[in-house]
Amino acid sequence: MLTTQEKLKIYDLKDKDYSLNDIAKAMEMPRSTISSFLLKYPVNNIKYVCFQCGKEFVPPIGKRTKHFCSEKCRQAYKNSKRKADPLFKKAFICEECGVVFRASKYKKRRFCSRECFQNFESRRWNKANEEK
Repeated sequence: MLTTQEKLKIYDLKDKDYSLNDIAKAMEMPRSTISSFLLKYPVNNIKYVCFQCGKEFVPPIGKRTKHFCSEKCRQAYKNSKRKADPLFKKAFICEECGVVFRASKYKKRRFCSRECFQNFESRRWNKANEEK
């Protein structure tokens, strides 16, 4: 556990652009201790630019994501990228009604709706029961 004086000294050395190895030597601590401390408690004067809105922000202490100022911006960015991907949607033909519908390219879809699936299954079930 680092004392308050040690933490302030680490921040001071980091502000003077010392490398992690130099800080570790000056503090007589392992480099991994300094590195993990700075990852968990980053220097507060570092500002990042949000990928979505372009606003400058300081990430909360302990938070490692440095790309978005808020969860709302992260979701908006993710949705915009997904919609912009031309391969995200793929055309399928419903096995029940024959309608062409679009769905995620990552899933093999057979039916356009739950209703078509239920109609298909009930007809298949009835046919299986008639054969008995």
